[in-house]
Amino acid sequence: MQTAGDLQFASPTDLTKFLACRPAMRLDLAVARGQLARADEVLDSLLAQGLEHEPRYLQTFKDRELSVTEFGHLKSTPEALTAAQAPTLTAMECGCAKAEPGATGDRL
Repeated sequence: MQTAGDLQFASPTDLTKFLACRPAMRLDLAVARGQLARADEVLDSLLAQGLEHEPRYLQTFKDRELSVTEFGHLKSTPEALTAAQAPTLTAMECGCAKAEPGATGDRL
């Protein structure tokens, strides 16, 4: 999760975590707001696993000939995430099965 002023930018993983475990989401918010230190070793391991998993996951959409919009690597800056909102939402509105990595900010 990223913050920019009063805005919080949630990734798909953040949204899934919110639905599955709200206490974990509250901890993530506290880290994003600088109120709590992040557990680097565990999170870095999970990040590495996620980065290995994501290309395989996207390929399952492509194998089923579903629409996939890829934006490339987004910088984790408030400006980059804000700039990515409009194309992400456009891809979603056009029926894209997966917009990756995408950014929705507070528009969901």
